[in-house]
Parts: sequence; C-alpha cells; structure tokens
Amino acid sequence: MRTRFVSLWRLRTFIRPYWRQMVFALACTAFGVGAGTVIPLVIMRIVNGPIGHGHRHALLPMAGLVLALGLAEAACMDINDTPRS
Repeated sequence: MRTRFVSLWRLRTFIRPYWRQMVFALACTAFGVGAGTVIPLVIMRIVNGPIGHGHRHALLPMAGLVLALGLAEAACMDINDTPRS
C-alpha cells in the first residue's frame, strides 16, 4: 500500500508553491459537485411538494433555488477551467 503513494508524495515538493491554488480548486470542485448533486433533489421536492399539492406560490422560490444552484455549479466549473499562473 505504501508504494502506491510514493509518486504522489514526491509531487508535494513541486506543488508546495501552489498549495493555495490547489486548495481553492479542490474547494470549488467540491462545491460544484455538491451543487450538482442537490439540484435533482430540489427538483424532486418541487414535483412532490408544490406541483403535487397544487401550491403554486411555493414554486417560484424553489425554482429560484434550482437556478441559483445551477449558476453556482457553472461558475465553479468556469473557475476550474480558467488557467492560473
């Protein structure tokens, strides 16, 4: 098991100057994946809640939440695709 991580352990000397960018990219990736995972769950709540019970007044805030999560996911993907120097 130890031999599997030897090459990764050697990379730390090269990554050390860029640790802030690495942490930022990891955090942004985690947030983007989380936002992408939550979107179908919110849509499920919309279908089972306001649409299923006929409460149209509760539909707009939840649709806004789906839109905000989608924009957050897109922003995180854009940030991760942008080259850093």
